[in-house]
Amino acid sequence: MLKTTSKLPSDPLRIPLLAQNSLLYESVVTPKPGLVDPAHPGAHSDMTIFTFIDSSTALLTGFTDYYQAGRAHQGSLGRLFTKIRPIGLEIEEQMNQATLGVNTHKGAIFSFGILLASLGYFHQNQPSKLNQPLSEADSQTVFEIGQDMVQDSLGKDFIGLEDKIQLTNGEKLYLEHGIRGIRGEALEGYPLVQELALPYLRKMKNQEHSLSLNQTLLTTLFLLISQSEDSNLINRGGLTGLAWAQKEAQKILQTNIISQEDYFPELMAVNQRFVEKHLSPGGSADLLALTIFMAKLENLI
Repeated sequence: MLKTTSKLPSDPLRIPLLAQNSLLYESVVTPKPGLVDPAHPGAHSDMTIFTFIDSSTALLTGFTDYYQAGRAHQGSLGRLFTKIRPIGLEIEEQMNQATLGVNTHKGAIFSFGILLASLGYFHQNQPSKLNQPLSEADSQTVFEIGQDMVQDSLGKDFIGLEDKIQLTNGEKLYLEHGIRGIRGEALEGYPLVQELALPYLRKMKNQEHSLSLNQTLLTTLFLLISQSEDSNLINRGGLTGLAWAQKEAQKILQTNIISQEDYFPELMAVNQRFVEKHLSPGGSADLLALTIFMAKLENLI
């Protein structure tokens, strides 16, 4: 059974602090393939674990603004998403100041904005649950709020791209391969978190096992890599790189390496293979951070 490492605090910063804490948890899970962790910078030459710590600790004010926007919102959920988009730009600036311009958390800032605002709106309408752990049904409701929030705005993001002069990496990905990346995940209610990662952590909470929290979260990460159309992997290695990374993750899961005593050197070797191919599954890492956040809200870890 997975032991809970913390209890839900009851102060006004509880939710934003849990979001920040979840980013820090993700950053120290070790060893990750191609990603920054305390043992290795992965396939990144411009950042270290200290860069991630600096970035995570700079985001608390913005995360609080996200959550409070949901708590105070009146009107349509689409309008709530319109409100939080400028907050996201402000948080990105805070990140850039903390990291001297290194993009550590841009994807996470986007997704945490959706979940924090959704959770704020949920608590506005369910105040009795403010200081209580979320149930599985509560978590589903939060995801549904987020899904409703983004439908109009994000749906329009994919219309008329053929005529747009300057395209983002995500827009190019959609035009070339029909892959919608993290915006697609948001439009679908983060199905990999809801249907894959969180169910795994719920199972681990309710059964006896010998895995450490680090091993459990590593397994969660490899589950996500094995299924995610990770835009970071595609941007670095194309669809070939994505397929290779997914197969590597599937092999790790099938061989059960993470549950073995000598898992650390085995996974460091996996990291080296990712580094040699210059691959970093940053989108999957963001989904892991979201999973940790929701798991903490459910008191699973």
